[in-house]
Amino acid sequence: MEEVADQIDRLNFALQQMMEGIPDTSIERQARMSLITTNWLDKDSDDSSLDIPDEFEKKVEMLAIQLDRTAMIVEDFLSDKYRSVKKIVYSKSELLQLVQNIKGVLNGKKCILQIGGESFEAMLSNADVPYDFRETTFIENSIMDCGHDIMKIRREIALDVEIKLQAKKNRTIEQAKANLEFQLEELDKLKQSYLDKLKSLVVFNQELEKREKHLAAREGLSRKHIENEDMPEDPQERLKVLESLLEKAQEEEEISKISQQIDQLKSKISILRAEKVISETKQTSNMFSKIVKAMEKEVSNDEKQRKKLLEKYMKKQNTESFDSEKINQLSLKKLEENFRVYMEKARNRIKKKEAEVLEKEKNIEENWMKVTGCKELIELMRSNIEKLNILKEENEKEREMLEREKLNIVNMNEKIAKVWAGIENYKKCRKAEDEQSIKDEISNLGINQKDLGFN
Repeated sequence: MEEVADQIDRLNFALQQMMEGIPDTSIERQARMSLITTNWLDKDSDDSSLDIPDEFEKKVEMLAIQLDRTAMIVEDFLSDKYRSVKKIVYSKSELLQLVQNIKGVLNGKKCILQIGGESFEAMLSNADVPYDFRETTFIENSIMDCGHDIMKIRREIALDVEIKLQAKKNRTIEQAKANLEFQLEELDKLKQSYLDKLKSLVVFNQELEKREKHLAAREGLSRKHIENEDMPEDPQERLKVLESLLEKAQEEEEISKISQQIDQLKSKISILRAEKVISETKQTSNMFSKIVKAMEKEVSNDEKQRKKLLEKYMKKQNTESFDSEKINQLSLKKLEENFRVYMEKARNRIKKKEAEVLEKEKNIEENWMKVTGCKELIELMRSNIEKLNILKEENEKEREMLEREKLNIVNMNEKIAKVWAGIENYKKCRKAEDEQSIKDEISNLGINQKDLGFN
């Protein structure tokens, strides 16, 4: 609209300058000489008309042509005079006086302005006519003087302006429509990405639940092996039960635990055999006590020393083994509890995200139903762009949080694996050290290891 108005203003100004340069004179003569006299109208028809010679008519025609040429020369002279730019030189004091006079005119006073060699009386008009209106009126009057239909010209100008405005409006609508389609595509991509993440989290949650059940079952099995409430009292029968469980076991951890219990039971059986041999040796020494009292005393002292060592070792072994396994189980329970808390928080975050997405979709549908014009469409586009930017930032933060949580889960699994590996290594090392120490003690007592069940 501003471009069309500027074009009209420039056209008005050019026409005004052109019309101002044309003086108020006419090319046509105001009066022409007539070669026919009118006196015959008052006389009778019998009177003869005036006889004018041919030379006189030619002379009159030549004078008329010269008058036309003279009028055209005068018109050109006046036109050049009005079009020429006059140069007026003022001094500083004269310019200041001129400014004071103009200020007085603005305040409602009359004054005489000396411009060049002419004097003009200046006064303030009460009618405040806009400059555009004066130009338009002047142009319309000029066009009407030329014989054109002003209403037709107005309609053509209005139609041209309306076509330009409609084209500009259509371009704006097309651009807004393209931007809207692009934003909708971005929104669909974000929604699909969120759904994919949600599906992956659901699958991950299911895997974690399976892992949790597996850990709980494994913990219950290990507790069952540790408590030994349902196991038979006879060591040999208990050994058979453990060997049958070892054949049925499939996982490495379960196999290692049952193997450890079997080794402990075998050690206990060996100790019982040693005690049996010692008791028999004691009976034999009592039978020959009368013969070798000194030997009986030494054997008795050695036997007491051996019992103390065995009891001390058994007490220490049982205490350390139980405490270490208990500590490891407590640490595993703590890790599993932390993992459950983490999964609960993850579920709550997912539910919250689902509610936010549903609310945003609902708001978008409601807003689109309310759009009635181009202005509302642009405002809605701006608000949707702001919401999309906020949603992108939230998705980036959520993605970073998920990456950190994945790393935490991996670290947690590594810690659990290290704990179990440490338990197994500790049990294996402890078993080898205890077995070697028992063999050394029995060797020091002078007892044959084959009698105690050692190979």
